[in-house]
Amino acid sequence: HASWGALAALLIPYILGTSFLGLALSRWYTDAEAPILFIAFFSIGLIFLSGVSYPLELIPWYWRAVHYIIPAAPAVLAYVQTSGMGATLYDICPQLLALWGQVVVYFVLAVWTYRGKLFRV
Repeated sequence: HASWGALAALLIPYILGTSFLGLALSRWYTDAEAPILFIAFFSIGLIFLSGVSYPLELIPWYWRAVHYIIPAAPAVLAYVQTSGMGATLYDICPQLLALWGQVVVYFVLAVWTYRGKLFRV
């Protein structure tokens, strides 16, 4: 049901936000295999935080705040709304704003992280 424009408008901030988050978190990992353990550990919780398998209204406020920290949670919710329910860009505007906010915050953190790495060497 989703149009290509709506999917592109959703995927661009999702990919940017995820990439910048990965770059920002790279400061605390010394090897490439360590984040895979965290992904496996937190994957079930992220499925619930996305709001697809469990309603967001029944999740406590502090877990709902975590929903807006991880780029996958608003992106999955917006994707299900556009592709499954035929939502327009206006309908997924809160998720898009959350994703673009994450892009800005994680870009600043990634630049700060790599600036620190460059000047330490």
